[in-house]
Amino acid sequence: MISFDSYKGFFEKTISYNFDNDDSILLFEEFKLNNSCIFGFNRFKNLVIILPQEIYKSNVGIDNVCILKSPTEYNSLLDKSFKIFGCPLTYYSDDLEEQFQLLNHIDDLLLLEDYGNQINNFLNILENIRFKASSKFNSSAFFAEVCAVLFLKKKYPKIADHWIGPRKTTYDIKSSSENPYIEIKSTLNHDSREHKLSINQIQFLKDNKNSELASLIVFRDDVGGKSCNDICKLLLSKLSEKEIGYQNLFSIMLYYARNADFNNDFYDFEKTTKSIKFYKPDFSDLNLDPQPLWLTGGTLNIDFDMIKSLDK
Repeated sequence: MISFDSYKGFFEKTISYNFDNDDSILLFEEFKLNNSCIFGFNRFKNLVIILPQEIYKSNVGIDNVCILKSPTEYNSLLDKSFKIFGCPLTYYSDDLEEQFQLLNHIDDLLLLEDYGNQINNFLNILENIRFKASSKFNSSAFFAEVCAVLFLKKKYPKIADHWIGPRKTTYDIKSSSENPYIEIKSTLNHDSREHKLSINQIQFLKDNKNSELASLIVFRDDVGGKSCNDICKLLLSKLSEKEIGYQNLFSIMLYYARNADFNNDFYDFEKTTKSIKFYKPDFSDLNLDPQPLWLTGGTLNIDFDMIKSLDK
């Protein structure tokens, strides 16, 4: 694989290059990716990877992240006999380190026997994040979730494979043969462990009695703290590239790479992790079974300091 210094050198060549139009690409044949794929840059300094045409199913566009287009033929302006045919994947970032990370990730996927499915799965994860994530990124809640996953990984080594991530669901971690369903709640209030639970979540906890709720108090630290991006890198370093959790987390990091709160809100990792408590709340006294037809939603504020934790 190309070194970062060589990649940077290629990038710098594009600064003085005169592109014919917005579709023109300055390609570099010196370094080929797996499956003989090549890459280059467009006039906007975006990374463009020419992927094998057989991976194409449909155009995929993720706002402000990347776009995969249908198979296209590219002809050299210098050597008319030189032609390349493939699907251009354009990454909308001019940050060299972010580009290089994506290039390495795609190169790893191209090495796999079912690389077509793997690349499409990668793009599908990005699309799912866009469609199912909350419209406003909540950095403290996300930070708490990653802290919880890192904490739980000691007990459940494959827990990251079952973490839902920022998508809106009734629970944050799916159950498996190793672990129960786990919902993760957090607060910035250091004086009260009060959390909001939706009616659907309460009903789910009643129906799934082995489910657990993880509660964290998040501590801000603008001086020596970690960002969401930092803590994602920490979790990523503990995962194998072949794990589902690695693929999901890499996609999350790519999706939020240009989000200011993801990069610039800082929290105390140690204090936040030490605050974690687990509960199996008993809501049997709350009569929602059967749930009234007129009750279609809503949330309840619950003081978990009043509930016995599993740690006691």
